[in-house]
Amino acid sequence: MAEQGIHTMLTIKNCSLIDGNGNFEEDVSILIENNKIKEIGSPEERGRIIDAKGKYVLPGLIDSHLHLAGTRSMNPLDWVLENSALKTIRAVKDVEKLIEAGFTSVRCAGISPHSLALRDAVNEGIIKGPRIQAAGRVMSQTGGHGDFHMLPLEWAKKAEMSCIVDGVDECRKAARELLREGVDFIKMCTTGGVLSEKDSPEQAQFTVEEIKAVVEEAERVNKKVDTHSQGTEGIRNAVKAGVKNIVHGFYLDKKTCRMMIENNCVYIPTLSVNYKLFTEGKDFDVPEYGLKKIKKTSEIHKESIALAYKMGVTIATGTDFIGPELLPHGDNALELELLVEKIGFTEMEAITAATKNGAITMGRNDLGTIEEGKTADMIIVNKNPLENIKILREKKNIECVIKNGAII
Repeated sequence: MAEQGIHTMLTIKNCSLIDGNGNFEEDVSILIENNKIKEIGSPEERGRIIDAKGKYVLPGLIDSHLHLAGTRSMNPLDWVLENSALKTIRAVKDVEKLIEAGFTSVRCAGISPHSLALRDAVNEGIIKGPRIQAAGRVMSQTGGHGDFHMLPLEWAKKAEMSCIVDGVDECRKAARELLREGVDFIKMCTTGGVLSEKDSPEQAQFTVEEIKAVVEEAERVNKKVDTHSQGTEGIRNAVKAGVKNIVHGFYLDKKTCRMMIENNCVYIPTLSVNYKLFTEGKDFDVPEYGLKKIKKTSEIHKESIALAYKMGVTIATGTDFIGPELLPHGDNALELELLVEKIGFTEMEAITAATKNGAITMGRNDLGTIEEGKTADMIIVNKNPLENIKILREKKNIECVIKNGAII
């Protein structure tokens, strides 16, 4: 479904430009016409004029991995049992918070069956929100990370949150069904996780052959597969099978990083969710099994991100936020802050991870940077994020959000 918007002619003049490619330039004007960036430099002023003197323009931010689940609980059982209509209404408010925080694109990676409808409602202009790529239901093996272990298996299979499949043929059929439903990408779990009760991050899930079958089906229709991959074996299996977006990556080593580089993979580490679970999880009713696992993996995860950064793996920002007070949508720029403070990114590198590299995860070469001919997604902020990346977390600093050429 085509994106909707009021495509007015717009000139932003006298701004300081951070273009997403690692470049910074002062006293620049940008002409937007018919949702595209027409000219950068000193264009003739046309249409609506925004004087951005003393302000900073950068590409719209991208969260490459989150969940528009509409939940307000950290207990996975509640995610299944809560009223679906209520979760959908909450998610509408969450997408509003995201666009107001400067996120013009997000990728909803499963456990959110209403995400397809949210996407379409945003595109139709019914609700205000970022551009959404939606995976619908997550794909899990029996007993895997996307299986709700606290429920009888037959109940878990009927839940709207995931599709539980085993074997190459079932994986292939499930992929075709998800694509039939209209997903923008497919999300698989190739390892256990933190908030799945009866597995662990180190344990590999799905075989290379099972993952490859899903990748083949997705690639036939020019779509991607993302994998929840925390342990080394599960990460390598995903890379071998042709997966391009690797999420979480708790246990990386040099060999795995080289594999990711050689296969043009993007790493989405989701440092924010681990940081929040580790520092505040006990205050928000995170299950004890989750707290134990996050305590075990927190430091090794940061070491893995630092290794990937040092070796030159392409890294994109994603929070894994789902909506409760502990992991609230609207605070997603925390990921940039943590990459700078905990890993050693420069502010410019963090912005590139949240813009240019995010567009790579989406398969959208028209997004992520401010260049002539590209889609006009950008934000105007009143302070310099290259001096203090934290300013992007404060909504008062986001003066204007432009998505698809339209002021939101």
